Amino acid sequence: MGLFSLFRRKKKPPLPEPGLKEIFQGFQQVLVANNESLAIMGQLEEKLSDGNGFDLHFVRSRMDSLDRHLADLVAALQRMSGGRWQELENARIRLKVAIQQRLEEWPQIPPSPLLVRLEEAPAEIRAALGGKAANLARVRTDIGLPVPDGVVATLAAYRLFMEQKLPGAEGTLLERLQEKLATVNLEDEAAVEQAAAQLQRMRPRWNRPRPNCRPWSWPSRCRKN
Repeated sequence: MGLFSLFRRKKKPPLPEPGLKEIFQGFQQVLVANNESLAIMGQLEEKLSDGNGFDLHFVRSRMDSLDRHLADLVAALQRMSGGRWQELENARIRLKVAIQQRLEEWPQIPPSPLLVRLEEAPAEIRAALGGKAANLARVRTDIGLPVPDGVVATLAAYRLFMEQKLPGAEGTLLERLQEKLATVNLEDEAAVEQAAAQLQRMRPRWNRPRPNCRPWSWPSRCRKN
């Protein structure tokens, strides 16, 4: 055995070549999975463009279906290639994890009062105003264009309302809303109206404001001890 043979890297045995049957079946699977994936992406695009918006339950269900079809597509490509393209599966998993994180994470809302006048909204709290109101505040204060006077109920006010305890210690309005969205069929108009009526009935009534709670207060002053 020569000295240089000790440093030679052993070559991996070549992967078996897929047969014609495996290639044909894999190609059929690719076509089916690709068509199903394109159909789901078309549904998402149509839902986005119709102007009515969509909820996270719809997005999550569509993304779960899309991931299943993409997994079938990648498996078919692996079958056709004899397992040579493992990075495709790794890329699919990375995309799946990234999308799940985006769907699960709450947007970062900066601290803000419950109500803010447009002309008094500094840049650091505009994310709490919502998109349209934030743009109006930016146009008025940063650019100096004329904008009608206005007052905005911030996301802090919305969160304070949604996190109120319901009568009878039944949790918060937000928790009940999430439960309804997880169970109701959004394609069934009658079921949606029934769920909306139930939520309306359980809506908490605003109690008399606490002495130190004013519209321009910060949320911490308006919460019950």
